Amino acid sequence: MVCNVKKKQAGIGSRIVKLVVSRVQDNHRILCYDFGEETQSLSLVPISDLHVGGEEFDEKALVEFLQTAERENYYLILNGDLFDCAICGSRGNVYEATMSPQEALDYCVNLFYPYRDRILCINTGNHSQRINRAVGIDVDKSFSTLLGLKDVYSDTATFLHLQLGKDRHGRRFNYVFYITHGWGNGRTIGGRISAGSQLLMYANANCYILSHTHIKNVNSTVFNEYDIRTKRLYKKNQFIVHSGCFTKSARYSIRSGLRSSSSGAPVISVSGKRRMIKVFMEAFEEEI
Repeated sequence: MVCNVKKKQAGIGSRIVKLVVSRVQDNHRILCYDFGEETQSLSLVPISDLHVGGEEFDEKALVEFLQTAERENYYLILNGDLFDCAICGSRGNVYEATMSPQEALDYCVNLFYPYRDRILCINTGNHSQRINRAVGIDVDKSFSTLLGLKDVYSDTATFLHLQLGKDRHGRRFNYVFYITHGWGNGRTIGGRISAGSQLLMYANANCYILSHTHIKNVNSTVFNEYDIRTKRLYKKNQFIVHSGCFTKSARYSIRSGLRSSSSGAPVISVSGKRRMIKVFMEAFEEEI
């Protein structure tokens, strides 16, 4: 189902954003945003794996990092596991939780409500699916609905199409992102990164964003594309971005021997002046 065209103001000093298409096809959410011909650049900030309600949630780091989203033309992607959702039988201990699932939901709604007009898409994660499987309630969908963003929510994955700027011939710049929470949680960094490369065989995009592994990382690869009109090969750069986390060491991860990760998220910049994607690994200063 295609929703009506919408316009939303993306915060103080940001341009009007037009949501051109929002529909579900083959169990994927498809979103297309038009940022206007005058937009010369914009930045995407994928945020995931907060585990709100769990003892490991790094609230201080998240609140500080969200100040990044207050810059002009910065937009958020919420990519799952915002809530810890520990239940009986899960790896997390319900008796070590700092909030109930309802309290965690209320917290996240209050936290992200001021940023709701900067949120381009919301995906589910494996933690909230615990509750979904147990009692049939989709916490991430409830969160999206309470923010007024039900039309940008996916319980699987999202194709995100961005249009901005134009070249000297008046042609728009288009970027396609494939975004999903992800899977796999190997003990080595290489094992965690390898999960992202599997997306190259599943969907064709300029950039792939996945989470779940709690690491911040970017890989680039080149795809050779044959143009039947010009009879020539063109090289297409593709990026695989892991979005990081906002957690400290949890008891269950220490018991399992899982490596801890530093809190934070990358920033993905796209240009409206020429075809270009840049990925920045932003990190906080740490006390030694």
